[in-house]
Amino acid sequence: LFVNLLKGQLWYCSLDPTGELMPDLETRADCEQRGGVWMNRESNFDNIGYSMLTLLHMSTGEGWLEMLVHIVDSRGVDLQPRRNAREYMAILVCAFVSLSK
Repeated sequence: LFVNLLKGQLWYCSLDPTGELMPDLETRADCEQRGGVWMNRESNFDNIGYSMLTLLHMSTGEGWLEMLVHIVDSRGVDLQPRRNAREYMAILVCAFVSLSK
């Protein structure tokens, strides 16, 4: 489920990791045009292996809040994250963490 919903969506620009410093930076192309590097989060859902590792990491209680923020801030494939762009995704993360305890 997480792979289908979040594959390729946790990437960010090295010039603005949180998406708050440069509001005009919207896409991967904008990032690379300005000399930035399009980077992936250490924990991600880009394939089943990374997804299982990320879910294991979240289920231990370590790092789940950080992942929650990254997931809620994500906007889509090749789009720069923005604060609280998809707050409804928090329900899915909280449900997973609650059920994994």
